[in-house]
Amino acid sequence: MAPVLVFEEVLSKKNAILAHSHHSEFTIAESILLLETIISIFDVEKYSPAILKVAEQLTYSIDKKDTQYIALTILLEGLFWTGDLKLL
Repeated sequence: MAPVLVFEEVLSKKNAILAHSHHSEFTIAESILLLETIISIFDVEKYSPAILKVAEQLTYSIDKKDTQYIALTILLEGLFWTGDLKLL
């Protein structure tokens, strides 16, 4: 499960993915399409206001785009895996 903006973020980093993966643009596009069939999207409108408030408090000084990821992690009582050292 992922927030609605996950594929926007992946597509915005497509050139970096291409450069570091050594796969063709076609293969990367195919992989993204496959992920779209596997990953369930959770719309931000389904979060409770309380969860969104906590997520916003945790991310406001770091990266506002991470709010949806943090909110979903809280909702699922999961672990958040990130390479963003500030958010970690």
